Amino acid sequence: MEGVYSGREISFSYPGDLIVQKSAQSARVLESFQGSMSSPRIVVAVQVVDASDLQKIEEYSAVAVRQNQKEVYKMQRGELAFDESLIFTKDTDEGVEKSAFLLKAGKAYSIVVSGYHLEEVEGIFEKVEISIKLIE
Repeated sequence: MEGVYSGREISFSYPGDLIVQKSAQSARVLESFQGSMSSPRIVVAVQVVDASDLQKIEEYSAVAVRQNQKEVYKMQRGELAFDESLIFTKDTDEGVEKSAFLLKAGKAYSIVVSGYHLEEVEGIFEKVEISIKLIE
């Protein structure tokens, strides 16, 4: 069983046993989704932020933090919703994270999946990633 998130800016599928939590909104945050599972311990966060002041995704603070920690995060270029994106993977003793960032039409889109086992995190990341549709 799976859940479906359909918002104003983005839609995607997620595992049905994910417990969806209310996310804080702000002036820059156009849309925010957060959910977690207890077994396996996984957190999923998807966000759309007003980024009309950015020229490229590397200027987005969440991307800059990951790029500055090259010993922790491995970066590769990939695709998110058929557009070029940056994908980061972190696999340390403290935890695992897979994230993707895309800048399109003045909006920064991000998916972050974190947990403790790379295979589980990557599986859920891929499920969300392949189902993402940007609503324009």
